[in-house]
Amino acid sequence: MNDSLLPAGREGLPPEVTAAWDEQDFDAVAAWLLEVPAARTWGASAREKALVLAEVFLPIDPGLSLRLADRLLTDGGTDIHLMEVSIDAASRAGLREGMDARVERLRLALKDAAPDDRIAVLNNVGTFLKEGRLFDRAEAVLREALAETAPSAATRGTVLVNLATVLSDRAWSSGADAREGSAAALEVLDQAEQVATESGETRLLGNVWFNRGHILAVAGASAPAAHAYRMAEQHFVRAGGDPVDLAYVHRARAADAGRNGRLDEAIADYARARDLFADAGRLDESATSAVGLVMAMQLSGDAPTAGQLEDVLAALRRSRPDRVPELLVNLGNIAAEQNLDRAAGYFADAEEVFRAQGRLLDVERARHSRAVIRRRSGDAAGAVPVLRAVHATYLRWDLSVKAAEAEFNLAIALRDLGDPEAAVHALSAFEVLDRHRHQLGTASDRSGLTRVTYRHLLDLTLDTAIADPDTVAALAERARTQTSAAEHGVPGSDQLSVPSPVRARPEAPVIGGNGPIRTLSALARGLAGSRAVWLTWVRHRGQLLSVVVRDDDTDVTTLPYPEELLTALNAAVGLTDASGDGSPGGDGTGLRSALYRMATGPLLADADLADRLRRSMRPSTIVPWASGPNGEGANLLRELGDLLISDLAWSAPDAVIAPPTFLGEIPWAALERDGTHWIEHSRLVLAPPVSTIRTDPTTEGGTGRAWVADASGDLRYCRRVLREFPHLCGSDATAAAVIEALRGTARAVVRTHVRSGSPARPREAALLLADGPLTADDLREALGRVPPEWVILGCDAAGAGVGDEWAGLPIGLGAAGAERVVVTGWPIVDSPEQETLDLALAASIEQHGIREGLYAWQRDCARRWRETRDRSVSPHRWAGHSLVVTVTDNG
Repeated sequence: MNDSLLPAGREGLPPEVTAAWDEQDFDAVAAWLLEVPAARTWGASAREKALVLAEVFLPIDPGLSLRLADRLLTDGGTDIHLMEVSIDAASRAGLREGMDARVERLRLALKDAAPDDRIAVLNNVGTFLKEGRLFDRAEAVLREALAETAPSAATRGTVLVNLATVLSDRAWSSGADAREGSAAALEVLDQAEQVATESGETRLLGNVWFNRGHILAVAGASAPAAHAYRMAEQHFVRAGGDPVDLAYVHRARAADAGRNGRLDEAIADYARARDLFADAGRLDESATSAVGLVMAMQLSGDAPTAGQLEDVLAALRRSRPDRVPELLVNLGNIAAEQNLDRAAGYFADAEEVFRAQGRLLDVERARHSRAVIRRRSGDAAGAVPVLRAVHATYLRWDLSVKAAEAEFNLAIALRDLGDPEAAVHALSAFEVLDRHRHQLGTASDRSGLTRVTYRHLLDLTLDTAIADPDTVAALAERARTQTSAAEHGVPGSDQLSVPSPVRARPEAPVIGGNGPIRTLSALARGLAGSRAVWLTWVRHRGQLLSVVVRDDDTDVTTLPYPEELLTALNAAVGLTDASGDGSPGGDGTGLRSALYRMATGPLLADADLADRLRRSMRPSTIVPWASGPNGEGANLLRELGDLLISDLAWSAPDAVIAPPTFLGEIPWAALERDGTHWIEHSRLVLAPPVSTIRTDPTTEGGTGRAWVADASGDLRYCRRVLREFPHLCGSDATAAAVIEALRGTARAVVRTHVRSGSPARPREAALLLADGPLTADDLREALGRVPPEWVILGCDAAGAGVGDEWAGLPIGLGAAGAERVVVTGWPIVDSPEQETLDLALAASIEQHGIREGLYAWQRDCARRWRETRDRSVSPHRWAGHSLVVTVTDNG
């Protein structure tokens, strides 16, 4: 304890009490003080010690703190701060009775205080009342503070922030008017922001944004919440970076990350919050953060140690009463993976305390958790009525995401009972959570949700729909993230539009969404011709469902998931280095290793290149391509063809392929069956997610051509062009020059480096020009509508291998007006052979059009490879090229 807090006087105290004080045995000193009969008045030294101890015990034992404060006030104390301590302690101890009298006594004592002092105290009291869940009384006190004349801007802004939290907490506590309460709270925060901005109060701005983030996160608006937390952190840092302020931001972000499945982020932020609170001496807040850390670690598969569990129990024992039920819920979640009976007990205790505190929304949360434990314990029949009731309550309160989570668990319970109603509820929950997934603010958020709740819900929905191939087909398409950017997204976010409704065929069941219904069989005809079929795949409980949609039928086949084949393919096309992690060393070792594996693999098969590479590599990095442990991939193209292409798909003259990203590197054109490559007898089109497919083909436009070559100046064999093309090369290929060259152009050929979007920022896919990246968003802003046809011959322009959603240039260019885009799915080898083939492709497209030109070129390469095994036409040089069509014009 800080010695500066110790009173100097000791007169009138027994020696044993003085000794206990010196030894900092404060429990003993407090016990002695409270044993003094009420008829006796404490001496000055006793009063000083009691006042110190009332504050010391406030966060540790608020009941003891309250008894000390009340005794001081009974002895005639009129200290305003002491009255604040009394109200705070009563609130922390959950004692509502007599609270009005405590507040009224304080208000009378404030009559002669200066206005700013009076407002500051009333603001504190409003906080205490809010934490005691006396929301109406808290609002009245805070509005009284705001009615004071001429408060300072900082004081008024602080009270407004506090009032906003009262309105929000009251709304979400009752549940019934949650949306309206949140809206009212956000309006008050807008007023606070204006006050803070006009007065230059930077820390107050941080508090405004922090509480805005909290309100939005509770409402399930993750994207705006994340933006608000970023703004809060920026303002707190500008205000001096108070560690406690930053700790609260880290903990809030951790909670939001955990809710959205971004467990690595949650663990890092909880740990940072725990340490910042501990360094600041806020041990109760540090303990609460440690509980969140344990929760996040368990969800990530890292079971808590005995010591960590003891930390949770210790936090529970010393927590304020209003925090006890939340910690009980956390304990229940932890115990749910170890002991279901114990978990049920924790949830039951939490429900009881929540109900006593009037926290009706949290009551439903605890009931939901108890019902899930009941189902997992084998009593699905007992869980069903509780889950129905919780689902109905959430719907009545307009909490759609929470309702969907309850409906998901209801569907599981009904499935366990063999009730066909499970399918209805599973599909309903899927539609809501799929909409929610797309409205999250970043690709990381969407990926996190996909790894947790969404993955289980998709599996359940497929389980219940497996007898209906049309529904399986629609679910498979919606499982592909529908990467259509939101028109009015949150600044700094990658929020997506609500996906379109989708069905397999006319009259088939529809998976709901916004806008016109997208019919897969009709889209296939619009993208590839009247005889086209739609092909897609979806992972389901460790297997792969292969789907073929035709006008008159939908076929679903269950296949083994080709883990080893995909690993072998990634190595063969250079998407992993020799260590398998795809991370090139700073000295280029990883890149050379990856290139060596490509050269020794079945798709490039270039012995001369392998020999040249070997001479420049360390022996430890010379690891040739190899098939899987059981020989998977020894005949890679044939094995993939036999697995992925059904008889129906193989026999179709036109096929629209709609792969999920985990099949994004498949060389569809080169897959073999019956000794021939697929492209030799079928026309293949790659379909982007259906919500991004347009129905408004360009009717007017230019006829010009543009060619961009080796903008970085380091691609020796990317500098030749077709003579009839105007071109920009090397340092001339700046963003401004390229934009100008594209005006009025019908087709652009690009042979330079490109950048795929990252898993966190899919829209960062770009052409890498002499002066930096040029994204599709940049092109759309500069041109309005980009050329309708593109031939992009840079490494991995399709951008499939970047997480859970398509992130390459075709998506962004399609949104900007492109209609047909030829892209590469793999790293490209800068070589004379590739240059010759690329120029032949461009010439074929000029002669036959972008569709038939690509097909004619690939068929010629496929035939020559099949007949001669000439390495100049090895599959790596042509099989990764695909035609992505983004508009249903059949052109």
